[in-house]
Amino acid sequence: MHTFAERSTTAQQTTSTKSTTPRRTHFGRRLGVNQTLQLQHTLTNQSALRGVNYQVHLSDPADEKQATDHRLTSIVSAGVQDAVTSTGQPLESSTRSFMEQRFGHDFSRVKVHTDTKAIESSAELNARAYTVGSDIVFGEGEYAPGTRNGRSLIAHELAHVVQQQESTLSALSMVDANDPSEQEAEAASSAIMNGRTVPFLQPGLARIARQEDTTGRPSAPAAEGRAYPRVKVWINSFIPHEKVNGPPGYECFSGDNRSFSNDIHASSRTHQEIEVQPDLTPTINWKHIGTTHEIDCETGRVLKSDTASTDELTNGPIRAGRTSADVLISFSGAASNPLVFGAPAIDFRALFRLNLLTRQCDLEIEHDGFPAYEAYVTANSGAGVTVYTYDPIAAGEGINALFPPMDKSGSARNISF
Repeated sequence: MHTFAERSTTAQQTTSTKSTTPRRTHFGRRLGVNQTLQLQHTLTNQSALRGVNYQVHLSDPADEKQATDHRLTSIVSAGVQDAVTSTGQPLESSTRSFMEQRFGHDFSRVKVHTDTKAIESSAELNARAYTVGSDIVFGEGEYAPGTRNGRSLIAHELAHVVQQQESTLSALSMVDANDPSEQEAEAASSAIMNGRTVPFLQPGLARIARQEDTTGRPSAPAAEGRAYPRVKVWINSFIPHEKVNGPPGYECFSGDNRSFSNDIHASSRTHQEIEVQPDLTPTINWKHIGTTHEIDCETGRVLKSDTASTDELTNGPIRAGRTSADVLISFSGAASNPLVFGAPAIDFRALFRLNLLTRQCDLEIEHDGFPAYEAYVTANSGAGVTVYTYDPIAAGEGINALFPPMDKSGSARNISF
């Protein structure tokens, strides 16, 4: 927990060096390298299943294994691990029933991941979707069981689930789109979408295949004669109380003592903001942590003060979305009380989706149960428009909600700005 913020004296730019100290994670267990190499990651192309063959030819087998392990470790990034170890949700009931009848397979253990982590990891891998065991991770807007293309994609990924049901945990090999497992999955999808019998799906060893998204999405919005606005988004965490009790051995800690406010300079524990031009060029990229004050619980006299590092506040990436008018901006944060050794961190992760043409904003966010959180958007330096608020007092949560897991989530849709 943190206390009173003085932005002008403690603000830091996002060029800070990332800390090498392992931080607490709320996204489930981390997969070790050996465990990671025992998982099959199959990623599905936007249109044609075009594979990328990562096979290399090295004279020394040890060098070959090292090179392969390096590639696998690079592909199975922390973002992918976060995505597949998150809670997920079951297949939509009618879709599950439809697919189970046609595959002759029980899909009750399948988990679908469509949250912020899923979107970010899919974008990182340039994929519409990918499958790890019984976990299917979808990119932005790709889980669409109500559409023909969406059902086709789901069928393809479920074919990989069936293929992997008897996989043995052994060393992996890289495969491309011509591998039988990919051909079988695409044949199964085609059969289901055209009312034919699903062909036999051969179980086999766990392997890794990667297919690129070849939709040709723009790298940045193209104005195309439209007057797209300059857009700013920001997100704060703050303590709404005047003060909160410290742990044993400590007095109290002063809070921000406020309610929700679109004042960008409002007192906060963490503050992060990004402003971008229509071409995605950032004009503001700012992050800040408020100073922590331990105070006498009775008199309010300041006993100690310190300011935590901004190293674990991450602004971005800033990415183009599915159309030339779409912009995706990510934030994440982890910040602990610098006066209390081992204090749990204020943690959150958020993804803004902005349409510069319609001037509408969507948000997906996950965070701790304490403190308060707020997010805003504005165009061309106008007043901040509220996108999201979370009040721990209304939720009946106190400072103990800082401890893992990060169990609060929320979303906003079609917020005009």
